[in-house]
Amino acid sequence: GVTGVQTCALPILVFRWWTIIWSLPAFAAAPVDFRPFWDIGVSGLIILSVSVLLAAGSAVHGGVPAVDSRHRSIGFEQDLKIALIIASVLSFLSVQLLLSDLGLDARIFLDPEKLIENAVTTSIARYYQDYSPPFGIRVMLCFLYLSGFLSGWLIAIGKSRKNMLLVSVAFLPPVAWMVLLTTKASILFWLIFAVAGHQVFGVRESKAVNFRAVLSLMVLVCALGAILFWTQLSRSGGDFDRDAKDVYSVFVVSAVGHLFAFREWVDAGIPWLPVEFGQSSFAGLVELLGGKIRTPGLYSFANVYVGDVSTNVYSALRPLLEDVGLLVAAVIMLSLGWLCRVLEVSGTLVGRAVLAGFLSWILWSPITSVFNYNSIIGALVMLVGLAYWISLGDSVRDRASVS
Repeated sequence: GVTGVQTCALPILVFRWWTIIWSLPAFAAAPVDFRPFWDIGVSGLIILSVSVLLAAGSAVHGGVPAVDSRHRSIGFEQDLKIALIIASVLSFLSVQLLLSDLGLDARIFLDPEKLIENAVTTSIARYYQDYSPPFGIRVMLCFLYLSGFLSGWLIAIGKSRKNMLLVSVAFLPPVAWMVLLTTKASILFWLIFAVAGHQVFGVRESKAVNFRAVLSLMVLVCALGAILFWTQLSRSGGDFDRDAKDVYSVFVVSAVGHLFAFREWVDAGIPWLPVEFGQSSFAGLVELLGGKIRTPGLYSFANVYVGDVSTNVYSALRPLLEDVGLLVAAVIMLSLGWLCRVLEVSGTLVGRAVLAGFLSWILWSPITSVFNYNSIIGALVMLVGLAYWISLGDSVRDRASVS
């Protein structure tokens, strides 16, 4: 069981999150590329239908989530801390291996000028020379992403100073990856996994507004925005006066581009029946098993413009529709809503871990399917395995206390 779980976490989050990432961009992008919300046509109906079907599937099951106070135990929290420490150590190891592969050492983090030089070099290598870290280093990313889930889970249990310190340390490796490779995905993945872990394993104890927490969150968001802006700026040498406008345009298309790209794709015609059979949503796994080779980036077709910047980000809904078609996707969304409610009501740690995977898909849906990336699938498999291991340990402690 899980302590004091939130009710109906997935459907509620879908409505809140998708309202922000699909509706708001239609208005926010008006000065750049005017496409009013009421003119998004079939794509808007698809988005709305997906949200409604998920909620409907959850409502069909109903039920009240199970609550079990055992997981407030010291032993349970200690297991989780040990797991987070191990994942963090291996995450730091991945940073060291990446530094070695790039011919650098840790002292570079103390020299802003060298960091910018490295950012320009690695950006050219990634975009024009198809550079990618070796397979062994990419495997280590599984532990980095796992630490995100575990960090959110640990904060959900208790926000003690020790817990917050562990989470802060666990956050450093994804920042290092972002700075070294100028890829925003590493830090954004970690954050959405932390949110997923917190929401799935979290406890809603009070509805009172904590202004200190709100202020801290605002400061953290501003700091994150500054880091992301610097990372993007460093790709071209870090000249603010020359490149700030271009960086701003990139951020605009990152925030709103998926809406227009998805609309363009839908208007060109969407499949009603299965076509790719999983090759789009699970592209990394399919390639690893010897199937279809992934296209570099997300999609090679990238001439959908928002203002002066193009995008190839079509959201997670495009690969879903490519895989199973519109009709089967509707059945899947309805079934997924029901399944997520089953996992939530069960109250088991393993069920919650699986639910965290679905929730991370929702949170990353403006970009693409999280299941495109083998390192993320590996992190989710480890999270489920860890949840099972902790549950076994908890059962052993219970039997020992009874005897």
